[in-house]
Amino acid sequence: MMNVERSDHLRSDCGMPQIGKAPPLLTDEAVSAVVADATVRAQFDAEFYLESYPDVREARIDPFTHFMETGWKEGRRPSREFDTEFYLVSYPDVALAGINPLTHYAVTGCAEGRLSRRPVSDDAAESGHAASSFGEAEARKAFDAEFYLESYPDVREARIDPFLHYMQDGWKEGRNPSKSFRTERYLKLHDDVRMAGINPFLHYVQCGATEGQSLLYAPNADRDLLEHAIPPSVRAQSWRLADTISANLTQQELSKTLLEASRKGGVGFVVSISHDDYFASIGGTQNIIGDEMRKLVDATFHYLHIYPAHPLPTLAPSGAGDLIVGIRLNEKKLGFVRFSDLVAALRPVRQSWPVFNVIVHHLLGHRPEDVAELVAALLPDRVFAFVHDFFSFCISYTLLRNDVTYCNSPDVESGSCLVCCYGEERKEHLRRISAFLAEVRPTLVIYSQSTRDIWEARSPFVSLDILPARLAKVELDEAVEPSHGVITGEVPLRIGFVGTPAHLKGWNTFASLAKDFRNDGRYQFVQLSARSMGQPGITHVPVSVLPGDRMAMVRTLREQRIDVAVIWSLWPETFCFTAYEAMAAGAYIVTRTQAGNVWPGIRAEGERQGTALDTSEELHELLANGDLIALACAPGRKRGKLIIEAPLAEYILQNQAAVQNLAEA
Repeated sequence: MMNVERSDHLRSDCGMPQIGKAPPLLTDEAVSAVVADATVRAQFDAEFYLESYPDVREARIDPFTHFMETGWKEGRRPSREFDTEFYLVSYPDVALAGINPLTHYAVTGCAEGRLSRRPVSDDAAESGHAASSFGEAEARKAFDAEFYLESYPDVREARIDPFLHYMQDGWKEGRNPSKSFRTERYLKLHDDVRMAGINPFLHYVQCGATEGQSLLYAPNADRDLLEHAIPPSVRAQSWRLADTISANLTQQELSKTLLEASRKGGVGFVVSISHDDYFASIGGTQNIIGDEMRKLVDATFHYLHIYPAHPLPTLAPSGAGDLIVGIRLNEKKLGFVRFSDLVAALRPVRQSWPVFNVIVHHLLGHRPEDVAELVAALLPDRVFAFVHDFFSFCISYTLLRNDVTYCNSPDVESGSCLVCCYGEERKEHLRRISAFLAEVRPTLVIYSQSTRDIWEARSPFVSLDILPARLAKVELDEAVEPSHGVITGEVPLRIGFVGTPAHLKGWNTFASLAKDFRNDGRYQFVQLSARSMGQPGITHVPVSVLPGDRMAMVRTLREQRIDVAVIWSLWPETFCFTAYEAMAAGAYIVTRTQAGNVWPGIRAEGERQGTALDTSEELHELLANGDLIALACAPGRKRGKLIIEAPLAEYILQNQAAVQNLAEA
């Protein structure tokens, strides 16, 4: 538990953040040196963490390790006295550097007088009521409490002071303090305010109003996306601000670790490559990597995973100099190493393994030329490349033109590419990907027929072998009883949005639907995801599908009694776990006809499991005329088990067994 003396110190008031001021950051060496240090642990309250986050408690994960690896990225708090989100927003230099905020505070932030949490009304005596000094009186006059409570029923039901809620949390969630002030719009127009982590409404009442800046804004999701559609190279510049990580693992140290692993034995070795640390990040691709890793490690393979230390929204630039990559061996994080040192360390142990494979999950942030050199140096038995999305075709890996509409991967010289922010840089991207595929010639792992159809129709590359795979299946063996209360109108139909609330997943369509029918007593709208979008008329239920709890979404969908799941992906999904999770939970699914494998996967389980529509207008009409209630309450729908599979791992194991049997014969 954190002691009282340290808690008092944490509440030291440093005043309003100064625009443009950037105190020195920690070096990577300093970060690495203090992660396990008692100084950081002293700031962590394990009892508070386990009480606040029952998913961690139920998974029996070490709470400190969970926070340091994953929790801080999810905005979780390590103690009552430290607010992770507040610290990252208040000090953008820390956020941009990608440093764990608790580590930064423990080592340098406290000494620099940085706040560990926002000053709140309970601390008025100690902080001098900091909100007042920042212009609370003026902000209260401009704040529309009635609008706020009407827009955000969760605040009304919690009986929280609406003004304090907005000032402390609401603005960070994108909520609006009045009909005419748009929080996110103001931050987009004022980079200095956003970067300094200043409350935009406070800034407006103190500065913006006198400068004649308009509050009025009619939001439009597609327009906002187009406004921020910038070339990938420009976008990457802000990502590179986080380039603070250096190699902390030498070739000799890594060689020693790999030799020790080879002495322990095992039937094979896998080198896996992806765009991020699958163990510390949340997402479908990350879960797939974890599923594959665990199956292979259980079969006595060793699994070395490589990811860029400095993530990028593009391929890494070609040229001289080593890239730094992070590595995990059998889930254990080893550190960061230069790519050339990694290859040199792997070369001596290559012949120690009867089976040696390379798996490319994603090339984001990597140089394909480096990966090709690794393959040439190690001569693996097989190289596999997953088609998780369409990054091979374009930097816009979902093939959304200007991040708004699906483009169907046109010719790179077409007019469609010329008007897209990705178009010009796509030419060089395709050249590098094409050279990589021609040299390495991996076997493509494709897990839906719809994806295979697109690849074979639109691929500009050499012909490659394709391995069909299946990531999950459902066994539907339990009938879903129609809700009598919903049919009679006594109980509203609960409509859920499942998974990441992103435009490409159809979030804006769902949000528009909730807005149009927010006062219709026939329906309730629920968002089931890790983070809340703060959308009026939508109840947020937090849920994260983690490696240790792959059934979290299925369980939550059942607990929340979700009748209908809207899965409205705007791009052709290569595989959609949320569709299978919703089916296993017994929800009726409404999707787009052109959402990739979503509709074929649902249709394969029976016509009563869901329906597909062509346009959002048809979706709107389905609710307006009440037909959705009839469809969702019709008999014949089933629910059951979701079974996660690791198809490539199974394929590798089958081939390894065949090779072994042949050798024994």
